[in-house]
Order: sequence, then C-alpha cells, then structure tokens
Amino acid sequence: MVTKQNKMSYKPLVFLNDRGSPEVEGITKDEREFRRLLQNNAEVAALVLNASKGTKVYTRLATLRRDLEELNLAAERLQPIYLKLRRTPKGSPRHREVYGAFDSSWKGLLARLNAMNLTLARYSFNLFLGYGVPGNTKYYSMPAVVNWRSKRLWSFRLGRHDFIEADAVLALVRLDANGELGKVHLCSHCKKRWHVARRSIDRFCSAQCREAFYIESPEYRPRKRENQRKYREQKKRHDLL
Repeated sequence: MVTKQNKMSYKPLVFLNDRGSPEVEGITKDEREFRRLLQNNAEVAALVLNASKGTKVYTRLATLRRDLEELNLAAERLQPIYLKLRRTPKGSPRHREVYGAFDSSWKGLLARLNAMNLTLARYSFNLFLGYGVPGNTKYYSMPAVVNWRSKRLWSFRLGRHDFIEADAVLALVRLDANGELGKVHLCSHCKKRWHVARRSIDRFCSAQCREAFYIESPEYRPRKRENQRKYREQKKRHDLL
C-alpha cells in the first residue's frame, strides 16, 4: 500500500486527493483545510465500503459504521440525564432516582465503548517509509496488520492508490471523532451504494436515485398535478397580456 508524490514530499494514504470543500466566507484557512481533510476521509470510507460489497470486510465496516452511530445516540441520551443530575440537590430522594438512571445509562455506554475498542484493537498500524529512484520520490504509508485468523488482507487498487480495510476504519473513526460520521451515507433510495454527503440533505448516491425516489413517493403525483395546474394558469394569464 503506497502513495507517492514527487518533489520529496509526503502524503498520507487516507487523504485521497486535494479537492477541497467550497470556500465559505468567514472561515479561516486552517478551517478550510480541516474540512478538506474530513471530506477526503469520507471519500475513502465510501470507496472502500462500495468496493468491498459482498465480503466479510464490508460486513465489519458497515457494522462499525452502525455501532459508531448507535454510540453517538447513546451519548446524546445520556447528556440530559447528566445535566438533570447536576441540578438536583445531592442527598435528596430525587437525586438518588436520577443518579440511578444516570448510572444505568453510563454503564451501558461504557459497555459499548469497551466492545468497540476490542474490535479496533484488532487493527495494528505501522508506519512505513520508502524511496523510489525513478522520479526521486519518497513515500510513506500506514500498512495495517489485521489480527484475524486469515493473514491475507483484502485490498483493491484505484489509480495508483491501494486501499485496505484499515483505511476505511481509520477514516470512519476520524470522522466520528469530529462529529462528521454522517458524511458517509448509504443511499436512501437504492440502499446499495455509499456516498459522501457534503450536506445533511444529501441523501442519494446519484441524480437517478434522487429522481426515482421522488417519483415513487405517494406525494409525487398530486404535487405534479398541482404544479401543472399552476403552470397552465400562469401561462393563460401571460397569453392574455
């Protein structure tokens, strides 16, 4: 697994390309760069998920994506209980009641965290530095040894990039740690392809899926009839002018 770049520079594999998010007025250069890196992590995760369909790798990655999302939901449910606990006078019957609810939720969250960390512990990353005489190129990568029974690692090549399961694991965890796990999204229509959701409203992997989703929705035909009626009325008024 190697990523190369000329002029003796270095580029980590997990950052797929140099495309950045659209410039937003008022944010700093560092913030734009940070958004670009998150975007590239989302692209890597979606690529590996789509390429590994039908394999055990896909099952593990999709399960990790789901477990991270469920962990976030558990953390969100815990927060209001924690705030209520802080506002309740200590030693009161109400405090003991709220503490019981908090303790139960907290132990459940810890159990989820421990189970996830056991899964992540199966991936062992090692930095690797190399040099290529043609092009005077230095490169580095983080090959991962997956501690499963099989020593053979699943991988696929895209252009001059080699991707393995651990690349998507790193990308998903990085996105989750920064509150951007939702960028890696399964198409709401075909339920088959993963895509990068640059905005929260991006739900489909293609324009075809987006169009098919709305055509098949119960509201589509009545809305279309209403739009056609308004168009005919506007056209009639325009013709009378």
